[in-house]
Amino acid sequence: MKKMCTDKANIENNIPDWLLNYHNTAHSGTGVEPAILMLGRRLRSPLSLVNPLSWKGVKKQVHETTERIRSEKFLRRFEIGDSVMIRDILHKRWLKGVVVSVSD
Repeated sequence: MKKMCTDKANIENNIPDWLLNYHNTAHSGTGVEPAILMLGRRLRSPLSLVNPLSWKGVKKQVHETTERIRSEKFLRRFEIGDSVMIRDILHKRWLKGVVVSVSD
């Protein structure tokens, strides 16, 4: 992005290319390209025309990633008696604890 900032005209011409590359690059958190998660497919780029990827397993990977993301959106629920770790930020350490009450 810094290399594109030489002048304003260059930036406006290069942003679409930068966004295309960004949407076709695997995200570190999900392991899947944002375009696949949004559209179910990779976006066409000059590189994809030269070297098309094998689509075996892509749908499976998208499904697995989508399910993992959905499952992470739910809050954790604790029951009385569950063992937990509590962060003591004053002394910068973790302490063992037990849930004694639960609120909704």
